[in-house]
Amino acid sequence: MREKGYHDAIFQAGIKRGNGGLLTFSTFPIKSVRFIPFGRWGISVSEFIGNKGALETIVETPKGLLRVLNIHLHHESSKIFNSTRIRLRQLRKLLTLIKDDEEIATVLAGDFNQHDMANKKLFNEIFGSHNFVFHGDIETVQPTYRKENNLVNNWINRIAHSQTYDYILTKHLNKIDAVATSYTPLYIDPVLSDHDPVSLIIK
Repeated sequence: MREKGYHDAIFQAGIKRGNGGLLTFSTFPIKSVRFIPFGRWGISVSEFIGNKGALETIVETPKGLLRVLNIHLHHESSKIFNSTRIRLRQLRKLLTLIKDDEEIATVLAGDFNQHDMANKKLFNEIFGSHNFVFHGDIETVQPTYRKENNLVNNWINRIAHSQTYDYILTKHLNKIDAVATSYTPLYIDPVLSDHDPVSLIIK
C-alpha cells in the first residue's frame, strides 16, 4: 500500500505485536500512533488471546489534526459472559482515556460486535456524552454480518439471521471544515471477510 501513497500506522509506529490485529492506512501523513488495550478481566479465553483494543492514529490533514480510532469490541463469547456489559466497559475505558483531547476531530470505526447498537439506549448515552454521532438512517441500517455471506452461513458457523455489528461514528468534524456524507455498508463480491466493510465519505 505504501507504493500507492498510503501511510501505514502499524509500520510507522514500529508495532510488531500486541495491536489486537488492527490496522489503519492514511493518505495523509501520520503524526502519532498508539494501541490502547481494553484489558483482559472477565473475558473468554479466545478474547484473552486476541488482546482486543483500539488503534489510535492521529493524521495531519490540510485543515488540522484528525484522530482515527480503529476499534474491535468483545464478541458474543457464550451465555455465561455478559458480553454487552463487557463492550460497554471497553467503550467507557477508551473514551475516558482520550478525554484530554476532547475537541479534536475524530472518527470512531470498526467492529463493535453489538447488533443494532445505534438503537440501544446505553450505547447512545455513552456516545452522546462524548459528542459522537451515528451516520445514515439508523432505523433502516443494513446488516454488516449477513447470512448471504458464504463466510458466515456455512457448516461451521450458521446463524439464524443477519446482524449489524460494524459502524462509523464521528465528532467535531467542523474543526477541520469537514462534513460526513454517503454512509453505507459495501457488499463486495467476492467477499473479503465474514463482516462486510462500511464506507463513510468525509468531504
